[in-house]
Amino acid sequence: MASTEVSKQMRMQQMFIGGEWCGALDGGTYAKINPYNGEIVSQVAAAKRLDARRAVEAAAAAFPAWRETPPAVKRRLFLKAADLLESRQAEIANLMI
Repeated sequence: MASTEVSKQMRMQQMFIGGEWCGALDGGTYAKINPYNGEIVSQVAAAKRLDARRAVEAAAAAFPAWRETPPAVKRRLFLKAADLLESRQAEIANLMI
């Protein structure tokens, strides 16, 4: 398969900023290519400086509430996240190509 061929089921990978999935502010994307076969497997949001600033500002805004979250609650959240990651291992590995 040629490296320029695009799959009919192309995935668009976005950023998660401020509790929402979003693309780059300027709409930019780049092709993510499978190194094994050269196939384009997805389009990825191409973050730039303003996107990074937006992410840092969202994280800073969320930090006061996170700082006040009791350790036991944080532990439960992290264990739930670990369980979800483990249960979706194959799907996540597929996204890593």
